[in-house]
Amino acid sequence: MFQAIVNFMKGIFDSLHDFIVSMEISDVGLSYVLAIFIFYIDYKNFKYYHLTLRQQSHHKECRKFNQK
Repeated sequence: MFQAIVNFMKGIFDSLHDFIVSMEISDVGLSYVLAIFIFYIDYKNFKYYHLTLRQQSHHKECRKFNQK
């Protein structure tokens, strides 16, 4: 299970890196830095999105409880 998640994330990172390389950024190190930075930002946005959804569902439950 864990290895499947790692492979999925590695695939996303490799695709992102290949996309950056296809934009003809000459320095290999810079392309990896950009890929890591974009991957990190996407991960944070994904995590924030799911946290917001969870908070909204808890807010609905609290509202139902307070109405009783």
